[in-house]
Amino acid sequence: MDSETQPWGLVNMKQLLRGIPILAIMIAACGAVENIQSAPKLFSIDLQDTTILQGLVDFSLQNRLPIGIVLSDNPGPCHPQRKLTLKDVTAERIVDSMLQDSGYRWSLENGVFVVKPISTSGLPNRVLQLKYSRFESMNTTMQGLGVLLSSYIQSSLEPEKGYAGNILASSESARIKPFVLENSTVEQIANHIVSLDDKGAWILRTAPQKESGNVRVEIYGYKDDAQILRKLPCSVR
Repeated sequence: MDSETQPWGLVNMKQLLRGIPILAIMIAACGAVENIQSAPKLFSIDLQDTTILQGLVDFSLQNRLPIGIVLSDNPGPCHPQRKLTLKDVTAERIVDSMLQDSGYRWSLENGVFVVKPISTSGLPNRVLQLKYSRFESMNTTMQGLGVLLSSYIQSSLEPEKGYAGNILASSESARIKPFVLENSTVEQIANHIVSLDDKGAWILRTAPQKESGNVRVEIYGYKDDAQILRKLPCSVR
């Protein structure tokens, strides 16, 4: 190596060595940010003097966690919620504790807590698994989307009958932009809807002794329908 190139190489080696600590700090910082982002969000809850259903809905409403609940002839969700106090735990832990010995189970489907009877069969399961090649929404509220989805269900169960649903939302309620879902089940469609915008909850009510009729999916947005959600009846009808 000649005398002209050697000093240049030494200078660059010194610059490289100086840069190693900075690079190490940057890598450590990136790792710290990743750990913060991957850390589960923690919640606290103190429940008493309410039903399991209302406890689930209130917790989800307060924390904007989308949820779906299947109400059947199993009265578990209508039973009084035992006193439950938890601090700094995951949402999964809270939902699991609420449903203990209730006859219901939960699953997390694309960010939506779905609560069903441990034994889901018959009409509720049939309704949830109804599949549509194309579900096309309209410019309406979350409640309106529930009425629309219920009309699809009714058309599948009793095609000779029409369907009329009531929308209790205010005229000032937020409207959801139209969307299209293809090859999706009722459960997938409902989960998609409650994941939109300010999130929400869906409730499937069926009369289990019947194979059709009197089936509806109620969908409520957390932003506009909080008062309705805080007074939900437990009846399957």
